[in-house]
Amino acid sequence: MMKGKHWIAVVTMSCVAALVLIAAALAQGEVADSSLASQAYAGSAWDNHEVTTEQGDGGRIVQHVSAQMPGFSVDELMERSYLVVSGTVVGKSNAFVVDPSDDKEPRFFTDVFITVDEVFRGSPAYADETAKTIAVRVEGGSGEFVATVNDATPAFDEGFRYLLFLYQLDDGTYYNAQGDHYYVVGVGTGAWEDTGDGTFASPCWQPDGRDCVTAEDVIAVATSAPAEPLPSISGETEPFAHVLTNDEQRAYEQDVVNTFRNGSSVSSEVHEGEGIKMGTLGRLYWERVC
Repeated sequence: MMKGKHWIAVVTMSCVAALVLIAAALAQGEVADSSLASQAYAGSAWDNHEVTTEQGDGGRIVQHVSAQMPGFSVDELMERSYLVVSGTVVGKSNAFVVDPSDDKEPRFFTDVFITVDEVFRGSPAYADETAKTIAVRVEGGSGEFVATVNDATPAFDEGFRYLLFLYQLDDGTYYNAQGDHYYVVGVGTGAWEDTGDGTFASPCWQPDGRDCVTAEDVIAVATSAPAEPLPSISGETEPFAHVLTNDEQRAYEQDVVNTFRNGSSVSSEVHEGEGIKMGTLGRLYWERVC
């Protein structure tokens, strides 16, 4: 069950620097094939991030994920969404570890439960039909010895209301385990918080300048959007990821602790997506980031 991993250092860049480099590469014609990246549901959820592992408060070993959120506009978010709803956070599951079907490291995830009050696109797969509650799976959570923290994951505090652009994977790619749960498009880009004045605010920079939208705005975008969301980038069904049992999770956490104690104090890995070749600086998504 445990997977070996070679950790490598990575050079990180701010969003401003990334945009400058992207513009320069575009001018020089160094853009890689972006056909797959342009169809990516999750943007940079699992393919464009840095991970560092270090000891945090309370003695836990913290897997810290720094992901770049793609700067999708409302129209782009709608095109990538299976489901678009507004609703209120009513609770969260205990954190659990997902072991992916490929060679990536297991990570903690948490299911956030949202009671839906309006559906703008799609048909919700309710985790609780009576309460009209859906499960939104986000990266992050804490176990007994290990925790995962993703900078881009929305806070999803109980009682807060959101406009959510969501997708589902019908295969086992990435960290997708079987079950009726959704993911936020673009890590956190597709989670717009209710401002209390009748609008929802974007969590990041918007390429079209539309930082706040009303329910009427969303309805208008949904009406003009394609009938079906963009096709999946995988094209093939993979073995589904595995949610660890309590015993497996404890063994995994102990293995992480032992590895950390026997190794260096800080380690990091980087996963690369389709993007622009940046020589010694690695690769960046061609998409806008915020």
